[in-house]
Amino acid sequence: CWSECLTLAKHQLDFDGTEEEFENSTHCKLRPGDGLDAISSLAPGSVSSNLALGSTNTVYAWLIQWLADNLGYDVSSIVGLPYDWRLSPDKLEERDGFLTLMKKRIEAAVHSNGLPSIMVAHSMGNLVFRYFLEWLRSQLREEAYSRYVQNAERAENHDESFIHRSPFWIRRAFAGNEEGHANTNEFEYIEAGAKSQRKYPKLWELAKAEGDGDWIAWQGKHIWTYIGLAAPLLGAAGPLRSVLSGENMGLPFSHEEARVLELSFGSTLTANPISTKVAFCDGEGSKASDSDRHLAC
Repeated sequence: CWSECLTLAKHQLDFDGTEEEFENSTHCKLRPGDGLDAISSLAPGSVSSNLALGSTNTVYAWLIQWLADNLGYDVSSIVGLPYDWRLSPDKLEERDGFLTLMKKRIEAAVHSNGLPSIMVAHSMGNLVFRYFLEWLRSQLREEAYSRYVQNAERAENHDESFIHRSPFWIRRAFAGNEEGHANTNEFEYIEAGAKSQRKYPKLWELAKAEGDGDWIAWQGKHIWTYIGLAAPLLGAAGPLRSVLSGENMGLPFSHEEARVLELSFGSTLTANPISTKVAFCDGEGSKASDSDRHLAC
């Protein structure tokens, strides 16, 4: 029952089947806990506390206690960000809105305490944090592009008061011909179905530059430093072993049963060993194209 409840369906969903099958099922639905209790220990009071880690399953409990006793930290200055470790980082955002919530919680904590944060990540949490930063970069680029498009479309509608208050690149677009029509080449409008997926490719280039600037500024304001504990930044052998032959981690079921369970997790592939020549964006040996990299780099 424990294994069945923990196993994810196709596409990392809780259940995969008909409504009738769901009504006849055990309605098993797991979600991560919340707050500091959820990150203090791996599984307090559960079977894993004795079988998996020899009764020593503490994750952050000792660190939290030490910070409270020696540096005066409390629940207002320590923020726990637990997540469903079965899911790949993109699914965490799609299903739970985790990355959005993470951003808001960091911003709230920094605003409340008046100081940038110290980010501490453990194991796969390091990969999630790295993904979060690239996701944030993508989000800020999209927000900048939306603003540019909104301004461009206002200018195209000949909003004269707006044009006179606009940056030079908008005014230049309307300085075109004698009839006062917009110089559409400045915005480089692309019809749907063309090679570019952006309506205004030039505005997208501007938006990327602005979004990257906002991204750097956000990190400077909200993150003072980052500490990675047991960080598998190049992947780990354990997840690969779990895919090939199964890894029961000392729990009372077979490696074969464990393999079926672990293959249902999107996180298993997230933490597999990677080649630096394919997976990273920097370096002369990188073989990944811009379209392939996206948030993976």
